[in-house]
Amino acid sequence: MKRFVNERNLLLFGIAALLGALFADGKEVWLFLFALALFAACALTERKPLVLALCLLFFACSYAHLSLKANAFSACAFSEGEYEVVGVVEETEKGGFRLTSLRLNGERADGNAVLYLSQGELPTVGDEISCVAVLEEKEHSFFYSDLADNLKYTLFANRAEITGRSLSPFLLAKRAIYTALFSCMEKEPAALSYALLTGSTSFVGDETLSAVRYGGIAHIFAVSGLHIGILYGGLMAIAGLFPVLKRRRIFIVLPFLFFYTGMCGFTSSALRAFCMCAVSGLSRSVGRKYDLLNALGLAALVVLFIRPEEAFLVGFRLSFLACAGIALFSKFTAVPTLSKQLSSSVAGIFSAQLATFPVLMDTFGYVSGASILFNLVLIPFLAPLMAFLLVGIPLSYLSPVFLVPAEGLVRLFLWGITVADLSPFLIEGFAFGNIAFLYYAALLFASDLFRLKRPVRIVGSLLLMAATVALLVIKTLYGSTI
Repeated sequence: MKRFVNERNLLLFGIAALLGALFADGKEVWLFLFALALFAACALTERKPLVLALCLLFFACSYAHLSLKANAFSACAFSEGEYEVVGVVEETEKGGFRLTSLRLNGERADGNAVLYLSQGELPTVGDEISCVAVLEEKEHSFFYSDLADNLKYTLFANRAEITGRSLSPFLLAKRAIYTALFSCMEKEPAALSYALLTGSTSFVGDETLSAVRYGGIAHIFAVSGLHIGILYGGLMAIAGLFPVLKRRRIFIVLPFLFFYTGMCGFTSSALRAFCMCAVSGLSRSVGRKYDLLNALGLAALVVLFIRPEEAFLVGFRLSFLACAGIALFSKFTAVPTLSKQLSSSVAGIFSAQLATFPVLMDTFGYVSGASILFNLVLIPFLAPLMAFLLVGIPLSYLSPVFLVPAEGLVRLFLWGITVADLSPFLIEGFAFGNIAFLYYAALLFASDLFRLKRPVRIVGSLLLMAATVALLVIKTLYGSTI
């Protein structure tokens, strides 16, 4: 059989691992069909027994790993009742506190909890606390998103006593950032800065969150390629100031990137970005060409090997789809009449939007029509803002004045996203559901992933997209369950 797929073995392995995770649930029909079709198209045309065997291995490992984790998570060793609770505050949730290293009546609990306090001193990130709390079992059915968050218990207490502080370097760094920002800045700029650096939006006001989402730039709060890439570029530039061979700089930079990824909780988007930066740097250090799609596949393998349940989180899908969209469609969506840098930026933003459109519509019910404009205008502020924050935070322990430039940029950023009401620019009123399978088939048919003549790709893509639109109209107008 003639090969008509451009070979990307690591991408294929990542898809196989994704398939294994999805197969454990079986409810994500459209995504399962899409991945299955792509997997078959790639695998069956290669005629490479080793590649196919490895695909099956990754599929089986991902499926077995997730099935075992789901069974262990569903088995609860603690019933409803009152317990003496000891735990470490990993994050401040809206209205509660996420506890790790949890002990109930002195017995280690296999999972995390959300603790709600009605009064008393409120703990912060890194505090070790103890209290007497009432455990309530969750009333809803099992969801893989619960497993991904590892939130197994809900606790209610009047007050909690702070008994110590965690020695985790990740939590200590997060606590230091929190202390510096909220002691040197006013609440709103501090909350946005904290969310920008750590991905935690617990302290960001609802009005600001809505403005950010309506502007299509909510990804600034999901530590991902944008954040890790900025840090990677900055650290590589700093490493260049020292007498270190260019090919060895990556080995100096990677530990700092890994630490930052850990401080952000090793989320799927942060871990994906770390893996891809590592692959990029290591490829250059050994003189190999960097392939974005293969790097994406390797990152998916790493994330799904550690936590296959991440496949069911919106953050995982948005992060990987956005990156895949940029890799596959950027060169086709570039605007030749613009300058090279501006054209590249527009193409990247538009390609990511194309790839994530169905997930955004199905999850949030809308997509910002002002996304490209706001990303072009406001995202360039992100690099200098992160630089001012990362330099200013340690120096702020000497004097708060070192965070003044960062606070000024944050206020300018806040003004930019709240100056106008963007709700009229929202695209809403429909959802894709299983029709997303056709949408992604249309996009892939137009890409150069398949070795087909350009007219064939264009016609095939247009026909598939027309079918997608027709089915969406039928579903929206007549309430079909497609």
